[in-house]
Amino acid sequence: MTVLLYAVTEANVPLFGHGLEGRPLRAIPCGELAAVVSDHEQPPAPSEPNLWAYEQVVERLMARATVLPARFGSTVERDEQLEQVLAERGLEFRETLDQVRGAVEIAIRTPASDAAKTPVPAREPNAPSSGTEYMLARLAQHRRAGELAEQIDAAVGELARARTRRATSPTTLAYLVEHEQVDEFIARLERLGDADITWSGPWPPYSFIRPPGKAS
Repeated sequence: MTVLLYAVTEANVPLFGHGLEGRPLRAIPCGELAAVVSDHEQPPAPSEPNLWAYEQVVERLMARATVLPARFGSTVERDEQLEQVLAERGLEFRETLDQVRGAVEIAIRTPASDAAKTPVPAREPNAPSSGTEYMLARLAQHRRAGELAEQIDAAVGELARARTRRATSPTTLAYLVEHEQVDEFIARLERLGDADITWSGPWPPYSFIRPPGKAS
């Protein structure tokens, strides 16, 4: 059996709906905490439909309780393994639940370094150094991203409980924003009027926790 982890939350949170593949959701309790899981015969494939379905399960949980979301593919073979994680990291999880309570993540993307993805053209005789041009283009992109990050932080930083960069995307800024501040936060981003700034969310606070489980 494969036990798929969606999130860690507080004990006695009522569960509604179902998990991936229509499997029932259930809780594995340990003291004041519980792991929300579903049971599968084998680990679900990381297909786009499964990824979105998994995210929807986490967001439904978040709508009813404070959660520490796991990454897709976080699995164990036995309940006892998750019980051990909850016991060993219980204090950390309870403190993190308090830190993210009532807040969501807004992700803001600044331009990626297109120069870093562009092959350096073959150098012709007497032509300027393509390597130099490549490095200058990368430097310009990094400067632009830095300038945008400063503008964004000046506009919305005071509305955020915390800020960081997404580990999976260095050009994406992540802000932890209280529910009541989300509309104002988005309005200030829109007033910047810069086409190079894009955002998404609200999301579960993935960037502000150490995941309760790791992908298998």
